[in-house]
This record gives sequence, structure tokens and C-alpha cells, in this order.
Amino acid sequence: MLKGKHILLISPEAWGQNFVSKHHYAHYLAKDNTVYFLNPVNGSGLNPFENIDAQLVPISERIIAVNYKNLIPKLNHQPKFIQSAIYKRQAKQILAALHTAPDIVWSFDPYRFFNQEVWNADTNIYHAVDCHNQCFEADIAKSSDIVLLTSETFRNRLRNYNDNIHFTGHALDLDNFLNETTHQITIPGQQNIKAGLIGSFNKMVDYRIMMKMAKLNTSVDFIFIGPYQDSSLDNSTHVAENIKKLKALDNVFFIGSVPAKTLPHWLRFFDINLILYKEDYRYMAVNPHKVMGYFYAGNITISSWIEEYITAESTLIYMTESNDNIPKMIAEVAQDIDYWNRSEFVSQRQNFAKTNTYAEKIKFVEKLISSQ
Repeated sequence: MLKGKHILLISPEAWGQNFVSKHHYAHYLAKDNTVYFLNPVNGSGLNPFENIDAQLVPISERIIAVNYKNLIPKLNHQPKFIQSAIYKRQAKQILAALHTAPDIVWSFDPYRFFNQEVWNADTNIYHAVDCHNQCFEADIAKSSDIVLLTSETFRNRLRNYNDNIHFTGHALDLDNFLNETTHQITIPGQQNIKAGLIGSFNKMVDYRIMMKMAKLNTSVDFIFIGPYQDSSLDNSTHVAENIKKLKALDNVFFIGSVPAKTLPHWLRFFDINLILYKEDYRYMAVNPHKVMGYFYAGNITISSWIEEYITAESTLIYMTESNDNIPKMIAEVAQDIDYWNRSEFVSQRQNFAKTNTYAEKIKFVEKLISSQ
């Protein structure tokens, strides 16, 4: 059973207030286990090969963040054999800092420690949650005991490297909804219908459609939650200019980042949930993790194309192959919001989400481990 284990979780996103699947898995695994959350590397040492300066930072009773530096600068630019040798040395130093050997290594990062054998763990897991370029995903799949997929579209690129591949999909952070407390949140705008999008506002978002939908639907307030400042990941001058134009509209509101624990409260106010990826990035947005939160909150989701929901009914997720249809879809839903958010449709979405909680996903992985 996944109980009383020491789990090293390797994440490409640092621990912070913006939670994605890696952080949620850490939270749920830590209910019965000790989780060491290996943050992305924090630069490199001044003296090559001296020390990675591994530091343990308690997050909660059973979650400990692990910070470290690379032994040499720009390690990811080095030839593969050099990276492999350096990662092996760094793994030894990390293990020494933990003062214990992990029972399970659960990696979401194919760019670092791509040979999982360096950890000497009982079970090595590679969890493919995103599309990746120019990395050593084949190596991490080969050196893992179990490979997990959030989308079936990832299977073809990994099937030649591991026979033990399993689809998990994304999961619902049910605890955050069940433990929801009232937060002092001011919902902006003057319109009765609120449409909301939660995510990072980077180059993947379709700002052209955002502008069209806001101008066409002046009776709807559009609320965007997530990082959008100049320091945001992938933010460029083009992105910043689009956001500036959108913010000038009377019915568009950018909230910025909010603590993960407040997201359920925001979702309660959204009559329409939005997913708006550019069509050019469809291959990357195959199954966004935000979907399960939208479903559990209950109201309709209007979305650009998501491969994972190709067979889903429109009452679960109202999806289009062409983003140009989205402004009119919003108008259609807004004109008959009571129909789209009727109680039986809300229950359908919530029940779907409840069968996909993080607790259920961990039970599934537990069975995979026990069957090895």
C-alpha cells in the first residue's frame, strides 16, 4: 500500500501558490507518506563540482521541498553523456541530504535525472502530463517501472520504450472544494453573467478570440485568473500588448495569480468556464488539468478543441474545432444560461469529476505498484 513511504516527487514547476497536478499529487500523497518535492534547479555553484547546496524546506508536516544548484552552469546545454554523469553525482548529493532512500520516485520532468536508476528506488514512475520537445523522454521512460499518461495521445511516442504504460487522465482536487471557506472576494464587473478562465496567460492563449468574444458579448463579464505580468512564463511583447488591449475593455478583468485554496470560491461565481488555446497549440493542450475543477464547480465549459474529450457530450463540455465559433457559442449559452446550467447537467459534470479525484488516481497507481 502507498502508506508510510518516502516519495521523491520531481517537478518542473516550483512549489508556490499556483498549484498544478504535481503539487496536488504531493498534497494527496502526503496524507499517508512523506513527500520530498524536488524543485527545479536554482542556478549553479560558483565552483564547478563543489556542491549542489541541497536544502530541505518544510512545506507542511509531510511535504518537504528540496532546493539545489547544478554542479556546472548550463547543464542542459551539455552533451547527453556529460548530463548523465553530472545528474548521477547530483542524485547522490540529494539522497545524502534526504538521509533516506526514497521508496518511490515519481517524476514529471523528462529534462532532469532522465536515468531514473540513479535513485536506487524500489519503484520509478514517469508521469507524462505535457508535450515535450528536445528532452530525453525515451530515456526516462526506459528507466521507469511505470509510465503514466494524462492523455492517450502521448502513448504513441512512448510505447516503444516501456510496456507498462497506463492512462490516468487529469484529476480533481476534491479536498479544496470540500474544505472551501468563505474568502473576501470582490467579483468585478456590472453584468449578471460571468465567464471565467483560470490559467497562465502565455503565448498559447488565443488573444484574438478573447478580443472578439468580449466585444461581441458586452452583456457578459470576462474574468481571467492567473499570472499575466511581464515576468510570466513565455510572456512576450506580443502577449503583453494583447493583454493591455483587453484590459481596456469595460467587461474584461485580469485578476492575476490567486492562492490555490481560493480557486473553488472563484469558480462558484462563473456561469461559464472557458478554455481558449490557439489552434496552433492544440497538440500541446490535449488535456488541461483545469477541466476537472470546472466540471466539479458544475457550470458549463466552453472550450477550444481538446483531443481527450472528442467523444464527450456538449452538456459536459461544449467544444469546437474552430476557435472562430467561440464568440457565438458564448452568446448562445448566455442567452439560455438556465438551460445549460440546469441541475441535471450540473450533476453530470460533477459526477464525472468525482470519479476522477486525486485519491482515486493514487489508488490506481497503488494497484500498479503492488502488481509489479
